[in-house]
Amino acid sequence: MGHIDEHTLELFFLEASEVAEQHDAIASHLRRCPSCSALSAEIAEFYELTAIHYSDRPAPDEAGKISGLPDDPYLQAFLKKVLVIPSDTSDPVNPPSG
Repeated sequence: MGHIDEHTLELFFLEASEVAEQHDAIASHLRRCPSCSALSAEIAEFYELTAIHYSDRPAPDEAGKISGLPDDPYLQAFLKKVLVIPSDTSDPVNPPSG
């Protein structure tokens, strides 16, 4: 496996269903590749700082959106997870299985 692009690493960090089948290969690559590991750490730091910044936001509205955030389903799903906001069943990033 060559270097992993930033978008794929971001999806991996967010545990998005789009990269679920690649999870083991990506994790293995990150253990061996200092460059991709460093980029992954930068992505993690970005989301950690984002979570801190948005930690005082109100709960999601009736549509499941968190007020004051960009209309980005990945960011919304991540913040719902780290801010311990109950997720709804219409999560576009990780839809319910079944």
